[in-house]
Amino acid sequence: MSSSFHSLKYIFKGHQLAVENFQNIDEEQAKFVLKMRNHPDIKKYMREMDEISLEDHLNYLKSLKKRKDKAYWVVKDLEHNEVLGTIAFSNIKENSGEFGIYKNPFLSAKGIGTFLGQLLLEIGFKEFQFDEIFLEVKTENDAAQALYGKLGFKQQKGTDSSDGFLKMILKKHDWS
Repeated sequence: MSSSFHSLKYIFKGHQLAVENFQNIDEEQAKFVLKMRNHPDIKKYMREMDEISLEDHLNYLKSLKKRKDKAYWVVKDLEHNEVLGTIAFSNIKENSGEFGIYKNPFLSAKGIGTFLGQLLLEIGFKEFQFDEIFLEVKTENDAAQALYGKLGFKQQKGTDSSDGFLKMILKKHDWS
């Protein structure tokens, strides 16, 4: 499947979801995604921790229409009419992609990160037919490291974290 995987209604683990490609979101949705991304609890764990302006954000969203190596989605729970967070693949190659999620920091429900991670893995391995999915996580982000371990990711052998990021990987044959 190509990175142009567009918006769809998706039933996942009994939840009816709208999984909407960033290429298709309106300005109101784009502003909410930016608000989540610029939230202190989210941006402190990003490689780029600076505040992103609305203009830069909208320009980035426009640029995604020409990109085949990135795919981002907003995930909304239709039953509760709540945005759960975003899921993404970047550095998409023929058989792999880099995993990225962040949950809506304005929701306090537990398990949203796990849910989003499981959904993204299903999309990656079933829709995109990836053989492996990899990620980078800040070394001080213990909660995310625990989540990724729970999802099946393992530290990549032969990598170091001298740049402040731990490299992890999950191969399709190890995913369940």
